[in-house]
Amino acid sequence: MQESCHKDVEQAFRIFEARFAIVKQPGRGWDMEDLSNIMLTCVVLHNMIVKNERDEYDDVDSEDDPIIMGNRRSALTRSLSISSLFGARRYVVCYNCKIVARNFRMVSYDFFWEFKVVEGFGVSQVVDSDNPNFKPGDIVSGFTSWEEYTLIYKTEQLRKVQPESMPLSYYVGLLGMPGFTAYAGFYEVCAPKKGEYVFVSAASGAVGQLVGQLAKLHGCYVVGSAGTGQKVDLLKNKLGFDEAFNYKEESDLDAALKRYFPQGIDIYFENVGGAMLEAVLLNMRIHGRIAVCGMVSQNSVSDPQGIRNLFTLVIKRVRMQGFLQSDYLHLFPKFLEDIIGYYKQGKITYLEDMNEGLESGPSAFAGLFTGKNVGKQVICVAKPE
Repeated sequence: MQESCHKDVEQAFRIFEARFAIVKQPGRGWDMEDLSNIMLTCVVLHNMIVKNERDEYDDVDSEDDPIIMGNRRSALTRSLSISSLFGARRYVVCYNCKIVARNFRMVSYDFFWEFKVVEGFGVSQVVDSDNPNFKPGDIVSGFTSWEEYTLIYKTEQLRKVQPESMPLSYYVGLLGMPGFTAYAGFYEVCAPKKGEYVFVSAASGAVGQLVGQLAKLHGCYVVGSAGTGQKVDLLKNKLGFDEAFNYKEESDLDAALKRYFPQGIDIYFENVGGAMLEAVLLNMRIHGRIAVCGMVSQNSVSDPQGIRNLFTLVIKRVRMQGFLQSDYLHLFPKFLEDIIGYYKQGKITYLEDMNEGLESGPSAFAGLFTGKNVGKQVICVAKPE
């Protein structure tokens, strides 16, 4: 490799070390600007390393290249869209420095921290493949990395996408993991009945917005909560919720829920935890169901708080169940058929917040913690060729 490449990478490492050292100062807390700056530095560093690797790769005869030949059945893909949500926990654990960069073999930094590319759900175009099931030009969805090009060995987790049928970005949202989570959680865990009362927290998010629309299609009364007036307006006037409220403007969540659900709640699709869950428990009806999809209010808390009012589960015989969408993969073909059908018939809509360019990923990711995004946060890395 040329000497200039070494110097560029070394300089990038020094920039990263300097920014990370600031955050490590004793008594200094993290903020979103710190997170965004460190992540951006890492993305730039990683892209520089990948470019150097790709330049080397272009000079290698493919017959002798262990990446392409052999029994690995790998596929080299070019990222088109990635979700800024999945893989988020890897960024948060910055003290262990498992952040960005597939490898850094061109620089001898044996004393440095271990690096790993951040993974996320994405849509990619196949550039090259030794797997007969995938050929150059194919569009695939599945777990990829926050980078422009990704070498995927576990090709069994990839699904081919028909780009002419739906917008490509929908395969990381409406037709991807968030959409399937909403579908499986609502129908399989909540077991809804027509006419029941449904409450969805974080209702304008990637999962919540679809849960509410499915509940309406099923004949339920639906109320959602969100964190801004704009999102509340979208829930009621674009997504078809019966009612919605801004939880930040409610000093008493128990009173707010009693106002919207005087008869009580049959189904709660849980996304936030904390005080909201405590209030919901007081308002559940007998034999109600709570599908625990997530508890975002507790994700970054070093000392998570216990939940009060759990005895309500006993008194009202409420079933509270956590779940993962991967438990229901046998339903995925039916999910695609149903949701694509609903979308094309105009029965559901979908909100996404699109950012252009991989370099916008860190700031878009940081914005998730302050509710900056409206709908599913997606990064458009490149356009299909």
